[in-house]
Amino acid sequence: MTDITANVTSTSMSSDKTSVLPKTLVLYDGDCGFCQWSVNLALKLDSHTRLEPRPLLTPGLLEQLFFSRQAAETALHVVTPSGQVVQAGYAIKAILHELPLWRGAQVWWFIPGFGILANWVYARVAANRHKLGQLLLRVGISEAQCQVSYK
Repeated sequence: MTDITANVTSTSMSSDKTSVLPKTLVLYDGDCGFCQWSVNLALKLDSHTRLEPRPLLTPGLLEQLFFSRQAAETALHVVTPSGQVVQAGYAIKAILHELPLWRGAQVWWFIPGFGILANWVYARVAANRHKLGQLLLRVGISEAQCQVSYK
């Protein structure tokens, strides 16, 4: 993944230049049990309710944000209140930024090369997310149930 940041502008969003969105928007695969479990975990840690998760297939969402479905399905995407879009490992960093108790974990991204490593790890986890969801089910975490059957 080469381009990890972009700006989102939309006439349907707030015209306030300092805050395009009221919360940090988390776009995730709503058919993936591991993704659902991960989002639910982030929400449990979101004591200030700064995250707003939305499944990728929410009607009209991708069009509102000027995302193609193909681009959105490549990785987890986060849209910050200022309109910046980040994906993959940098999306994880943006989520951590919104979680008060985990904000300090962002210091890892200041280490040279850590962003590349985070994206590499993210890609491995993303490629195996359905297997990870099945593993979570085996250990008794029922919220990791996938909506779609994957082989």
